[in-house]
Amino acid sequence: MFTFQNNIAVTDNGKMTKGIGSTNNIIFDYNIYFDIKNTALSFTGLSFEQWRSYGLDIHSLIADPKFINAEQGDFRLSPDSPAISLGFVPFDFREAGARCLSCSSTATPKPTSTPTSAPIKTSTPIPPTVTPSAPSVRTLTPTAILTATATNANSTQKPCKKGDTNCDLNITPGDALLAFQIYLLIYYPNGGEICDVLCSADYTGDNNITPGDALCIFREYLGNPC
Repeated sequence: MFTFQNNIAVTDNGKMTKGIGSTNNIIFDYNIYFDIKNTALSFTGLSFEQWRSYGLDIHSLIADPKFINAEQGDFRLSPDSPAISLGFVPFDFREAGARCLSCSSTATPKPTSTPTSAPIKTSTPIPPTVTPSAPSVRTLTPTAILTATATNANSTQKPCKKGDTNCDLNITPGDALLAFQIYLLIYYPNGGEICDVLCSADYTGDNNITPGDALCIFREYLGNPC
């Protein structure tokens, strides 16, 4: 069972989900969705109303999450944020993060510690449509070594560009969203991208994919890099 609940998803291109496949054995609910350009949202090609007709996101909202000051990189929530009323529990994202095996960096991995604020859900959702074979799986591990490029079977390699998670040579909120989805394990590169997605997502170069990387990518888009 794949569960996606009590999350805040923000984009600037209207696209929220893709490649979900069958709606069997998946749960989406109590989420906040928002497009900073007020573009109509698409859920795997469906409108929000069509998406909900499959029993998904019944209690979720399309609403401004009301960050304290997103332009200055302060993504704490205002007391009247609709996310809080839906059950989202704010946490210190600097104390959380996934580690990866495929980005190159000389940085020494930072030790992680257990957050002392709000509890964090520890379940690891796995997308129902992703079925990587053993040789191509890039396992998350604290001792991972990161590589700088990935091979595309139909094109040449492109170098890792810090922050350009979707490899389109532009830094956009979509790159920050994809980095956050990698952190949540909602999306995992299959090794066929034209650049190294994990390397690009590791903005801080600490061998971790964390919400902090997504934040720094979004801040670079705003012209206020970390």
